[in-house]
Amino acid sequence: MSVKVDAEYLRENIEHHIERLGRNQRLDKKYTTWITLYNAFSGAAITAAIGVSQYVPSLETALQILAILLGATQAIINAYGSLFGHKRLWIIAAQSRRRFFELREDLTHSEKTGNLDESTLSELYERYKDGLKRENSAWDELRERD
Repeated sequence: MSVKVDAEYLRENIEHHIERLGRNQRLDKKYTTWITLYNAFSGAAITAAIGVSQYVPSLETALQILAILLGATQAIINAYGSLFGHKRLWIIAAQSRRRFFELREDLTHSEKTGNLDESTLSELYERYKDGLKRENSAWDELRERD
């Protein structure tokens, strides 16, 4: 079924999704980075604390407490990471954003070359809707695993 589509409306929606996905992508990347770095830091600190406690008996209790606290916070951070799935959300946003960039480029190319007829516009709109469906499906799939 062919739907009458306004090129400017389509462009505005594409731009909106590119901007939104860019914000989400940066935020999810930041969370993923910090979770990964915290796990690396805390794991190394736990190992160091346990190792040093063997050679400095006066600090043994304090270092064991530090190791226990770092291990506990590591469990909490990992639970948070697993619950929200920022790495997967980052990937979903990046993939969706690339599809919308490609769609925007095709729309611009069609306009600049004078090939933007109703048929082309309708096909671009269908690709836009398909991009939204794919993004929503990926998000739903991630949440269903929780």
